[in-house]
Amino acid sequence: MFDELSVSSRWDGKMPEQNPDPRPSRRLLLKAGGLSAAAGFLGTHGIAIAGAPAPGGGADGTGAGADGAPPPPGSDLNRMAAAASAPTQPTSYNGWTVGTPGSIIGIANYTVPGTSVVLPIRSGDVSTILAYVARRFNAEVETLIKGQCWGYAYRANVNNPSVWSNHASGTAIDLNSLKHPNGAAATFTAAQISAVRRILAFCGKVVYWGQDYRGVVDGMHFEIDVPPGDPRISQLAWKIRSTNAPIGNIDDVSYRGGDTVRVTGWAFDPDQSTTEISIAIYVDGVGVSWFPTGVSRRDVNAAYGISGNHGFEVSLPMKPGTHSVTVFAINVPDGDNPVIGTRTVLVGRYPIGCVDDLSYRGNNTVRIAGWALDPDQPGTDIPIAVYVDGAGINWYPTGISRGDVNSAYGATGNHGFEVLLPMSPGLHSVTVRAKNVPGGDDPIISTGSVLVGANPMGYLDLAVPVSGGLRLRGWAFDPDNPNAEISVAVYIDGIGINWFPTGQARADVNRVLNIPGNHGFDFRVGASPGRRSVTVYAGNILGGNADTGIGAASVVV
Repeated sequence: MFDELSVSSRWDGKMPEQNPDPRPSRRLLLKAGGLSAAAGFLGTHGIAIAGAPAPGGGADGTGAGADGAPPPPGSDLNRMAAAASAPTQPTSYNGWTVGTPGSIIGIANYTVPGTSVVLPIRSGDVSTILAYVARRFNAEVETLIKGQCWGYAYRANVNNPSVWSNHASGTAIDLNSLKHPNGAAATFTAAQISAVRRILAFCGKVVYWGQDYRGVVDGMHFEIDVPPGDPRISQLAWKIRSTNAPIGNIDDVSYRGGDTVRVTGWAFDPDQSTTEISIAIYVDGVGVSWFPTGVSRRDVNAAYGISGNHGFEVSLPMKPGTHSVTVFAINVPDGDNPVIGTRTVLVGRYPIGCVDDLSYRGNNTVRIAGWALDPDQPGTDIPIAVYVDGAGINWYPTGISRGDVNSAYGATGNHGFEVLLPMSPGLHSVTVRAKNVPGGDDPIISTGSVLVGANPMGYLDLAVPVSGGLRLRGWAFDPDNPNAEISVAVYIDGIGINWFPTGQARADVNRVLNIPGNHGFDFRVGASPGRRSVTVYAGNILGGNADTGIGAASVVV
């Protein structure tokens, strides 16, 4: 069971557009004589009734202006209002009592589901029916437009002011009034008309559409077409309330290896609980297809007291990556097809991992250590591939215990690795890939650089004459031991002068090269007057490799 609309306790006082209700062939009250008798009371459609409250008025929220204040003396509306307060209360032309404020006849605000449109309608079976019409109009004909949809209005019939409009009894609604104005005969497409006919067919003879008037058509207008107490109105309201939408659930959406995702769950329609209905599956917002239920689900039958086979199990191909899967249950008799679940699934999940250490260990050897695992098979020890300077070296197994990794990812097995590789002196790029167990791309889990048996490096920033010699400033370090403070050698005119230590802080060097230690130097050396050639070398602390020239200058002392 469900309520067609949410209801608030008061109406907001908004008046509907003036619209005609005449159906000469169906309403004896609307004869030509009645129209001529009222000629001085109301002008053309859209012109306010003399003395009637303006649309949107009403501090009491009834839509009747000043809370039912009497119309000007002598007007037809004044006569009708007086009759409304008489012991026998007057009715709109469909037989339902009128009144103001609207609360005395049960007018309340209802919000059409899935919209922000609020309709003031007569409570009870009338609101259930008209709300149903508005909801399906929005879902199946066209989207309702806020500001163009109306309900209760305490006023006379536009084309025959001697009778009350059905709006005055809260038994009529107007939908999208500007798109389907009074008198316009061709504002709906053939498909839209068919959709309205389906709604009317469901409602039987209880609801009448203004487009079917034999006089001036009014396509925006829908009204209750039976008097109070007619058994058809309560029967239709019960039918609407008992037309439950299908229900169901997604139990599992999981990647099954390769490119396959499995979707399981159940769905049934309470209106036909023994019928095996269909479901529609959308992936990333795009419809894939309809699929039948039919899998036995005794647990569902027991929980809901139903019979039949209402489970489903569907296998779908999907590309690698993250996907959204939405399942709709198809309504058997008619109406909305509700979403019964949306899940996210990662297809062809890539292996994950990390290189914890990439370092030169001396003797032209580099250590590569870390971990890797494949979420598709978290208990399997997968191999890794190592590339040096873009060239594949080999596959190497994992297999070292890494309890920290297992704890963090809920995995089992031994996923750590340690590889020692020989490399020639110099700067090298090292890339590690993890093996994708089910197949597919083997993702990179790390790329880094390492200096192997590297020669010292540095730079002579300054070489200037000073009293009695030269001032030299710069920096130098040995990548084989970046924390060590090495020495630099100074040659003047090709003759070695001495070794001088580094040791001064050079935060700029440390930041750029990502190294620790103090690698700067700034000292003076003696030199005889004249033009002198100065060269500085950084000492190789490992030995065996040449000391590296880090700068030269020609200076006049």
